[in-house]
Amino acid sequence: MRYANTDNDLANVGFQNFKFNAADVVIRGICRPLFADRQMYGLNTAYIEWYFSQVDLFPVRWSGSRSEQLDDVSGQFLVGSNLMVPSPRTGFKLKSSLFSE
Repeated sequence: MRYANTDNDLANVGFQNFKFNAADVVIRGICRPLFADRQMYGLNTAYIEWYFSQVDLFPVRWSGSRSEQLDDVSGQFLVGSNLMVPSPRTGFKLKSSLFSE
Protein backbone atom coordinates (compact mmCIF):
# COMPACT_ATOMS: atom_id res chain seq x y z
CA MET A 1 0.00 0.00 0.00
CA ARG A 2 1.55 3.26 -1.07
CA TYR A 3 0.30 5.60 1.67
CA ALA A 4 -0.32 3.16 4.49
CA ASN A 5 -1.39 4.47 7.86
CA THR A 6 0.61 2.75 10.59
CA ASP A 7 -0.14 4.84 13.69
CA ASN A 8 -3.71 3.89 14.60
CA ASP A 9 -5.59 1.05 16.32
CA LEU A 10 -6.35 -0.72 13.03
CA ALA A 11 -2.66 -0.98 12.17
CA ASN A 12 -1.85 -2.15 15.70
CA VAL A 13 -4.09 -5.20 15.32
CA GLY A 14 -2.82 -6.05 11.82
CA PHE A 15 -5.14 -4.34 9.32
CA GLN A 16 -3.53 -2.49 6.43
CA ASN A 17 -5.30 0.84 6.08
CA PHE A 18 -4.93 4.34 4.73
CA LYS A 19 -6.35 7.74 5.61
CA PHE A 20 -8.94 9.44 3.34
CA ASN A 21 -10.65 12.69 4.41
CA ALA A 22 -9.76 12.02 8.07
CA ALA A 23 -11.28 8.50 7.90
CA ASP A 24 -9.42 5.21 8.15
CA VAL A 25 -10.07 2.98 5.11
CA VAL A 26 -9.45 -0.78 5.28
CA ILE A 27 -9.46 -2.90 2.14
CA ARG A 28 -10.60 -6.48 2.60
CA GLY A 29 -10.76 -9.11 -0.12
CA ILE A 30 -13.40 -11.29 1.53
CA CYS A 31 -16.38 -9.18 0.46
CA ARG A 32 -16.92 -10.36 -3.12
CA PRO A 33 -19.62 -8.83 -5.34
CA LEU A 34 -22.32 -11.09 -6.74
CA PHE A 35 -22.14 -9.56 -10.21
CA ALA A 36 -19.43 -7.93 -12.33
CA ASP A 37 -19.92 -4.56 -10.60
CA ARG A 38 -17.21 -3.40 -8.21
CA GLN A 39 -18.55 -2.25 -4.87
CA MET A 40 -17.17 -0.40 -1.89
CA TYR A 41 -18.93 -0.31 1.47
CA GLY A 42 -18.32 2.14 4.29
CA LEU A 43 -19.40 2.00 7.93
CA ASN A 44 -19.16 4.87 10.36
CA THR A 45 -17.66 3.18 13.41
CA ALA A 46 -18.98 5.93 15.70
CA TYR A 47 -22.45 4.41 15.15
CA ILE A 48 -21.77 0.70 15.54
CA GLU A 49 -22.98 -1.15 18.63
CA TRP A 50 -22.06 -4.74 19.43
CA TYR A 51 -24.31 -6.68 21.80
CA PHE A 52 -23.37 -10.00 23.39
CA SER A 53 -25.93 -12.57 24.47
CA GLN A 54 -26.19 -13.23 28.19
CA VAL A 55 -28.21 -16.41 27.69
CA ASP A 56 -26.48 -19.54 29.02
CA LEU A 57 -27.10 -21.25 25.67
CA PHE A 58 -24.56 -18.90 23.96
CA PRO A 59 -21.48 -18.57 26.18
CA VAL A 60 -18.18 -17.20 24.91
CA ARG A 61 -16.07 -20.21 23.93
CA TRP A 62 -12.57 -20.74 22.63
CA SER A 63 -12.54 -23.30 19.82
CA GLY A 64 -9.05 -24.42 20.63
CA SER A 65 -5.81 -24.15 18.76
CA ARG A 66 -6.01 -24.82 15.02
CA SER A 67 -2.30 -24.75 14.32
CA GLU A 68 0.11 -27.60 13.79
CA GLN A 69 3.22 -25.50 14.34
CA LEU A 70 4.54 -24.81 17.81
CA ASP A 71 5.35 -21.14 17.22
CA ASP A 72 2.04 -20.19 15.57
CA VAL A 73 -1.27 -20.26 17.43
CA SER A 74 -4.58 -19.63 15.76
CA GLY A 75 -8.14 -20.37 16.75
CA GLN A 76 -11.44 -18.63 17.13
CA PHE A 77 -13.77 -17.30 19.80
CA LEU A 78 -17.38 -18.35 19.36
CA VAL A 79 -19.97 -15.92 20.73
CA GLY A 80 -23.67 -15.22 20.41
CA SER A 81 -23.76 -11.58 19.42
CA ASN A 82 -25.50 -9.02 17.26
CA LEU A 83 -23.94 -6.09 15.44
CA MET A 84 -26.27 -3.08 15.30
CA VAL A 85 -25.93 0.10 13.24
CA PRO A 86 -28.50 2.54 14.73
CA SER A 87 -27.69 5.24 12.16
CA PRO A 88 -27.37 3.43 8.80
CA ARG A 89 -27.51 6.65 6.79
CA THR A 90 -24.00 7.51 7.96
CA GLY A 91 -22.58 4.59 5.97
CA PHE A 92 -22.28 4.32 2.20
CA LYS A 93 -22.09 2.00 -0.77
CA LEU A 94 -20.25 2.94 -3.98
CA LYS A 95 -20.69 0.95 -7.19
CA SER A 96 -18.76 1.04 -10.42
CA SER A 97 -19.03 -1.16 -13.49
CA LEU A 98 -16.04 0.49 -15.20
CA PHE A 99 -13.48 -1.98 -13.92
CA SER A 100 -13.17 -5.61 -14.86
CA GLU A 101 -10.90 -8.40 -13.71
